[in-house]
Amino acid sequence: MNKEKNMKGWLKRKVKVTQSLMVGILIMGGLVGVSVSAEANEYVSHDELDRELDELDKEVVKIWKNTAGVKANKERLEVAEVAISGNTNAVTLNAGRLDTTEAATAENAHEITGNFDRTVANKEAIKSSKKLIHANEDGIIANRGVIQATKTELKDQLMNIESD
Repeated sequence: MNKEKNMKGWLKRKVKVTQSLMVGILIMGGLVGVSVSAEANEYVSHDELDRELDELDKEVVKIWKNTAGVKANKERLEVAEVAISGNTNAVTLNAGRLDTTEAATAENAHEITGNFDRTVANKEAIKSSKKLIHANEDGIIANRGVIQATKTELKDQLMNIESD
């Protein structure tokens, strides 16, 4: 924004200096032309002075037209500055949104890491549970064997009781 202001100020000074210089050159050129012509002839006709004044008037009109063009360019520059200012505001707003998005992304990454850690812990718990289940299954199988042996023993005892 500061560069645009510096450029605008420089252009304004340049236009003012250029206009002043042109007017000075035209006036001095006209006066020198009149004085040279007066020295050479010692007499300058009224028609010659009118022609020189007409030429000076034409130059002044050109300068005024250039001034109007400069004013139009100045207005365009001001409109461009407003547009640049609006774009700067939009960039600032988008930067704020980006910061918010980055913060949300970081929070989501933290949650994902927590979920991953919980998943790993759950897998370990499942492995431990599977080991317990296998141990319980082995215990059940052993208990079946004991029950079967006890059943057989009871049957034998029952047969001994009946045979006595």
